[in-house]
Amino acid sequence: MRTLILVFMLVGFFTAVQANPQTDEEAIRQLHEKVLEAHRKTDIALLLEDAAADYVLANRGEISNPTLEDRRRVLGNYFGITTFTEYRDLVPPVVKVSEDGTLGWLICQVQAKGVQTVGEEERPFTFVSAWIELYEKQDGVWMQVGNVSNFKE
Repeated sequence: MRTLILVFMLVGFFTAVQANPQTDEEAIRQLHEKVLEAHRKTDIALLLEDAAADYVLANRGEISNPTLEDRRRVLGNYFGITTFTEYRDLVPPVVKVSEDGTLGWLICQVQAKGVQTVGEEERPFTFVSAWIELYEKQDGVWMQVGNVSNFKE
């Protein structure tokens, strides 16, 4: 009888820790939508809410590991002069989650439009960027652990 109970407990445990690809993929899509919303609102706290302290960034030919404070400072400067009128996906993002449900990524293509105020001058700007958001499940919660981005010229 003890053996049977142990078998059921182990089956239950392994079933519980298996990845749920649909749920995990949807969770990552929702985190991406939060990234878009944070830009539209120029809300640094919202943008960094799901960011891990251990973070890797590949951008403009450089790889770095900015701290949360570094990211807060740089984004604060950027958001401080920027107002977005549009920040949206141009195509549906592609999302993949590892079989064990611990790693995931999202590839997107985003269009942004808005104005930047430099001194007294407002300058309209627009760009299209594609990037990869890297996610890791930490203590059962998806955290953004990296980003690789590029801009269309």
